Amino acid sequence: AECVYTFGGNGDVEINMNCVRKSEMYLSRFGYVFKLKEGYENIEYFGYGPYESYVDKRKASRLGLFKTTVCDNFESYIRPQENGAHFGSRYVSVSSPWGETLTVYSDSTFSFNASHYTAEMLEKTKHHYELLPMKETQLIIDYKQSGVGSNSCGPELLEEYRLDEKEFSVKFSLNFGRK
Repeated sequence: AECVYTFGGNGDVEINMNCVRKSEMYLSRFGYVFKLKEGYENIEYFGYGPYESYVDKRKASRLGLFKTTVCDNFESYIRPQENGAHFGSRYVSVSSPWGETLTVYSDSTFSFNASHYTAEMLEKTKHHYELLPMKETQLIIDYKQSGVGSNSCGPELLEEYRLDEKEFSVKFSLNFGRK
């Protein structure tokens, strides 16, 4: 991937990537992971919510403006797994009680997740009651994410829900500010 960062005078950082997928397999997701210090707990976003939503799992959600917390965004499945994403988002803002804010926005839709658990933590933990949250917040911004359905216990993921583009461009902006 070729990546260009542009720093604006207003505190914005624009990220532009041109990507070429070399693998024959489709990608489960493609994006950025940001680790925010303790206290970044409040979330405001425009996307599919208030429930988790994915490209192939969003019928219970609607497009709108939502406010929640990182803790409340977590879906506690008995067997820990990917959860809490919000498909079709235009912006997300994660803030602390003292007013520090990270806002991500784009002209194109993206998927995001904010959690006190990393993917590795979810993958290696067998039961939800064994999870120990980290104090920091992990914010994932995905250009796209493949659907969560798979043939592990059902039919193979339909092609329309796969991230299988050979070439794609990603563009989004970050703003570090205060509320």
